[in-house]
Amino acid sequence: MKKQKEQIWVKILRILLAGIFIFSGVIDVADGYIARKLGQITAFGKIVDPLADKLMQSAAILCLFMSKKIPIWIFLLFVSKELFLMFGYLFFYRKTKLITQSSWYGKAGSVLIYAAVIFVAFLKDRFPTAALILFVCAVAWAFVSLCMYIVERKKEADALKKNDLDAAQAEAAARKDGASV
Repeated sequence: MKKQKEQIWVKILRILLAGIFIFSGVIDVADGYIARKLGQITAFGKIVDPLADKLMQSAAILCLFMSKKIPIWIFLLFVSKELFLMFGYLFFYRKTKLITQSSWYGKAGSVLIYAAVIFVAFLKDRFPTAALILFVCAVAWAFVSLCMYIVERKKEADALKKNDLDAAQAEAAARKDGASV
């Protein structure tokens, strides 16, 4: 009887945590959409919003790893990609003083990570192969988006080297306009 009550509380807690995770993702999308529509994009928001996203995703993936729902290699790939991206941004900012904004492919990657986390948390036991495939696709897309970010930052840095700040800013503005999801 006691074990059955514990299992019920664990299920309730899982649903509550998943609800918080989903709600945070919806709020994040709404916040970005409203900021873009009202023209209230700030340098602070460009830094803090992606950081909050990554911390939320990393916490969820850490929980899945700790509960043995995803293998260590998925966890390590995700963490490695995030650390590389974070240090890459810091390096880019130190060199250029430009604060970059998220892009459509970064947002698509976040949606895939959120979907994979929810799927694995609730359906992995019934669909283990599908859960693994979804997570592998999400992590693979994260690496594709990382490569795309690297290419874009290189273009911006090259434009700055040529003392063409206007071109670098135009490139960033063009991506901003295309990122309105």
